[in-house]
Amino acid sequence: MIRHPILGLVPYLRGETRGLAWAFAVSLLSSLTLAALMVGAAWAVGLAVVEHRTPPPSFWVLLGIGVLMRAALTWQEMDLSHSLAYRVLAALRMSLFDGFARSTPSRSTLGGSAHSGDQAAAAMGDIEKLEFFYAHTIAQLTATGVVALGGIGLLVIVHPVMAATVLVSVLLLLACSRIFVARSRRLGESIQECSSALSARVVESLTGRREIIGFGLQSRVVDDLDRFTRRSASLQRQLDTTSVLTAGLRDVTIVSTAVALFLIAMATPDLSLAVLPPLMAGCFAMLGPVADAGSILSQLHSHRASARRVLEGIGGKSEMSDTAARRPVPAGALGLDIVGLAFRYAGGSPVFKDYNLTIAPGDRVALRGASGAGKTTLAHLLSRLWAPDQGRIDLVTAKGHRVGMGELSDADFRTVVAVVGQDALLFHGTVIDNLRLGAPHATEDQIVSALQQVGADDFIEAWPDGRDTVIGERGAALSGGQQARLCLARALLVRPRILILDETTASLDPTAEDAVTRLVQGLPRDVTVITIAHRASTLAASGRIIDIRRPS
Repeated sequence: MIRHPILGLVPYLRGETRGLAWAFAVSLLSSLTLAALMVGAAWAVGLAVVEHRTPPPSFWVLLGIGVLMRAALTWQEMDLSHSLAYRVLAALRMSLFDGFARSTPSRSTLGGSAHSGDQAAAAMGDIEKLEFFYAHTIAQLTATGVVALGGIGLLVIVHPVMAATVLVSVLLLLACSRIFVARSRRLGESIQECSSALSARVVESLTGRREIIGFGLQSRVVDDLDRFTRRSASLQRQLDTTSVLTAGLRDVTIVSTAVALFLIAMATPDLSLAVLPPLMAGCFAMLGPVADAGSILSQLHSHRASARRVLEGIGGKSEMSDTAARRPVPAGALGLDIVGLAFRYAGGSPVFKDYNLTIAPGDRVALRGASGAGKTTLAHLLSRLWAPDQGRIDLVTAKGHRVGMGELSDADFRTVVAVVGQDALLFHGTVIDNLRLGAPHATEDQIVSALQQVGADDFIEAWPDGRDTVIGERGAALSGGQQARLCLARALLVRPRILILDETTASLDPTAEDAVTRLVQGLPRDVTVITIAHRASTLAASGRIIDIRRPS
């Protein structure tokens, strides 16, 4: 658990030191200009009412210049602060994506609350909420502090008693913001958690809309979403009530300070009445920004949950670290040698215990076993998504040369091993866009060859737009067999030397399954193929069947 998530956002400003300094300078100058305008206008009023004189023409010129400066500085302050915030948010999004890429999938999150809905909510919702912190807090609060301290210091010279009164008022205003801190923080975190859960439910509902309609669950889903919405609205009302009470206390403090300052001024015999308006205006020029700062600090507590989730996502740990001592990938066909493998999920029983397996280069093997026996787990281990608790997994050449999986850089390893799962994802875009995900620099001839190799060229050429056809989200416009062929073609474009097929044909009809199986078995003999399957027909097409069983 991150103890101070808001403070954890500050380090991401390191690359924006110059922009932050400039934003502070503009904010400070804007605050000083406003204070000067308030004091000047009050002086003009006092001069006219008490001494029945008007300021000289130069005063009005300066006043006009000040008004224009204030307008320009306000615009510049907003422009700088939001530009700074959006740059930092962009960096946060990239860091969050890197964190998800490192930690997904993670054995510790299986069966837990971390899933795509929460990740989408964090990426799209929580980070957007942090714009308030970067755009409206650091530079502005720092400028407010400088103005308040400088103003009190100047007031000590002019009227020490008034300076002490203003200092007490500043402390009271800050205390007002802390009175309801615990409640505001608790409500803010509850609102963010409720909003995140609502976003996750919306994502799940959209993803599973076919099942929802198929089982007639529309009303249940609507009721579920309505429950979260009502809960979030109730919490928001409580937070608004707390904010109103806090704002009321701040208003009472400011009014009380005004009365106290007026009484002090009236009790000072040598204080000219003409000086009283600008003196009071100067005091309120300090107190106003402090009151606004207290309001800003109160609002920050509602962003703690967002900051914590974002920072936790950014800090995601990888199952496999990218080794610094990289070794080159051996040339030629590669097999696998598993020695003393041990693995278990967090808090679960062992999936593998002192497990050994050898797969020769160019071999065709099938992994068979009951559901939950560990077939997919082994696929994750062989594709280096997870790290074994004990033992080694080595890549082995036909001549016996070997290199451990953990000794290769991740970039090199991904060119050696490719995985095509049952739920392999096709993205919204064209056929070519999807194929080039794994091989961005693949030529047109290489793409055509891969499509021909998996037998996808016939149906693609029949489409009006051919390879430029948009296949829809998750390949919705394609049949199961067409999706499997495109996913296989995408993997082959990488030119892997080890191809892992995890239930790739499980959802296909017998005809499509037979076609894909024949295509896989017809791959070049220097490609080692590991097939995970339940169907007897798929298993029979493999030259060697390996039974996977959980340790007793």
